[in-house]
Amino acid sequence: MNTKNMFHIASAAATAAMLAYVCMSETAMAKSVVMDDAARTAAAKGSLVSIRDLALRATTGATSFKATVQANRLSDVVVERQELSELRASLNEMGRHVVALDADRANLAPWETAALDHVTPVLRHAAATLTSAIEFSKNNPNRTASPINTGYANSLEKDMHQIHKTIDEYLHVAKSEQAVKRAEQQLPAPFAN
Repeated sequence: MNTKNMFHIASAAATAAMLAYVCMSETAMAKSVVMDDAARTAAAKGSLVSIRDLALRATTGATSFKATVQANRLSDVVVERQELSELRASLNEMGRHVVALDADRANLAPWETAALDHVTPVLRHAAATLTSAIEFSKNNPNRTASPINTGYANSLEKDMHQIHKTIDEYLHVAKSEQAVKRAEQQLPAPFAN
């Protein structure tokens, strides 16, 4: 075998190796994109689940705050402030999740965007109400059972319940849609005419 033929064989082998590498790289990149999409979807769903769970905890906290307000005991000022502080922590955490989801809005599934759009104004209203309740508590420590404070407590409880209920409904719909898609994929192909 002469040098020229050996060069062509080596060149063809190198070209084949490069093509194989490029094909493997493209396949790996495609898998990576699919994995990234799956990871983003899982992260978005995880954030919505976290918001739902935080809203449930905040609903319980708001109910407790409401009971404290209705008890009308001067000794409950410390308890009231602790409850408001816990509600603020829950709302802040929900807010962080909402901001992260909103920043990734372009990558969200339509149902995730819809859930976010329904929850965001309620969360903003709750945050404004909570800020007012905290200010009221600071400025009026002897008026725990004031109708104003009772209104804040009722509003917070309603908003937290609404956030929990809304996200829970969206999660159930998404789960049902996924079950239908899986079932459709398992059905045999229809007969061709």
